Amino acid sequence: MSDDIRLRLPLSKADVRQLRAGDFVLLDGDIVLTAGLPTHERIREHMRANKPLPIDIRGGSLLHLGSYSRETDGKFDVLYMNPTTSTRFNGYMPEFIRHYDLRLVGGKGGLDHASAEAMCEVGCVYLSFLGGGAALHTDAIKTVVEVAWDDLVKGYEYEKGRFVVLSKEDFRAAALEKTKAIEIVSFVDPKRIDDRYFETPYYLVPGKHGDHAYALLREAIKASGRIGIGKFILRETQHLAAVEVIDDALVLSVMRFADELVDIKDFRFPASGKPGKQELKMAQMLVENLAADWDPATYTDQYKENVMRIIEGKLKGKKDVRLEADSTKRPANVVDLMERLRRSLEQTSASQSKTASKASQKKVGARNGRARRKPHAA
Repeated sequence: MSDDIRLRLPLSKADVRQLRAGDFVLLDGDIVLTAGLPTHERIREHMRANKPLPIDIRGGSLLHLGSYSRETDGKFDVLYMNPTTSTRFNGYMPEFIRHYDLRLVGGKGGLDHASAEAMCEVGCVYLSFLGGGAALHTDAIKTVVEVAWDDLVKGYEYEKGRFVVLSKEDFRAAALEKTKAIEIVSFVDPKRIDDRYFETPYYLVPGKHGDHAYALLREAIKASGRIGIGKFILRETQHLAAVEVIDDALVLSVMRFADELVDIKDFRFPASGKPGKQELKMAQMLVENLAADWDPATYTDQYKENVMRIIEGKLKGKKDVRLEADSTKRPANVVDLMERLRRSLEQTSASQSKTASKASQKKVGARNGRARRKPHAA
């Protein structure tokens, strides 16, 4: 390997030409970095609209480095920095390299042939950062000079490497009418619902050379008629889980620890009095009116559908996509079961009260009639 080469940024074309594959390069000066696909999409939007970037990268660098910083009194301290995979940005880099006449790009994993051609055309070099060298990269950053586009940006990847940027206003427009109600759409046979529809199930797949052991465990669990209970770590937190067999797969479903269960004594529930036959029959009729076969395609995420409408509108070139009012309201066919049951009970109670009143009047009238008839008969 050649001796270390120390270069100061921004690089010149002469600096680039002297470098060879395998050279170990130390950099001094200001670097521009980003690890975000939405940020790349935003750069491309500015580029194609001939709008200046908040940080000028012409003739400079664009490095794919992920960082975690702490902000104190408007100043940023880099707590962690490590290279991210450059191949994620293949769809952007050829244009960026040519348009901004970049001298330096870098990260890990390299770039594709189209990006290499662009680098050859303008005189640009790709530096591959040390893998696992997060401590070295972090210590090398002396200060953060400027942070641009520090607002949170989300994007939807509509094809490989191409994104539609969504603003906070877009998400507000897609939001549904807020309600504290649990909307019951139908009542189905629980045996008809695949366990994988319950939240946070995970498919367990065999590791390298683990097919035989995986199949053996699967068949043993299947034959036992039991499920396995175990613990696992996810995002630094330990979870309780059940492992069961569904078709040919081992499926892990997240569970709750005993101390995570809420004590029923913390709540007040109606006393279990015996309901009247007529009331119970009416409540059962309401349930039966909503009876249906389980069809997962029936239940859709309305919020997601609204977001997709906005994305499709933006793909057609619309800047301000407006949704119809009906798309953000609760569906008209959703039944407020408790309210309907309450009204039915009130109507039944009122009807029974009137009937009882009329019956009472008839009885009184009959007594009065008999009382009047007695003297008349005498």
